[in-house]
Amino acid sequence: MIDVIMVGQLGETSIAALGLSTRFSFVLILILFGATSGMAIFTAQFWGKQELEPIRKVLGMSLLLSTSVAFIFTLAAVLMPESIEFLHQ
Repeated sequence: MIDVIMVGQLGETSIAALGLSTRFSFVLILILFGATSGMAIFTAQFWGKQELEPIRKVLGMSLLLSTSVAFIFTLAAVLMPESIEFLHQ
């Protein structure tokens, strides 16, 4: 809401650009939430079994997966912003 208020002073084009970027980041957040929720379930199961080593592996996989997905989205946003814009039309 604060973004829209601040950007609203810049004009309609800026508000439209903010809307497009919000959709793109929302997809990223959905993917990351799904992945980390699944990893949290595995962590809880291993914690219940008192197995600490698999928890470290799950944490490592979660960090690697989340960082990789975020990096891919960052590359897409930086290198091909026009292509991302067409996805929203």
